[in-house]
Amino acid sequence: MNRPNWYNDHPDACTCATCQAEHVVKEKVRSAGKVGRNAPCPCNSGKKFKKCHGR
Repeated sequence: MNRPNWYNDHPDACTCATCQAEHVVKEKVRSAGKVGRNAPCPCNSGKKFKKCHGR
């Protein structure tokens, strides 16, 4: 199987505006920053973060 333009098969290879809009990578958004070790855990378990999800 000879495919000299195999790199054009990838969706990111197309440079038209429609294709680029479909394949935009969204950034991960942090809502409140870091949680302190002695702060209550954001999962609402009632435990300190270090005893719940901070391990």
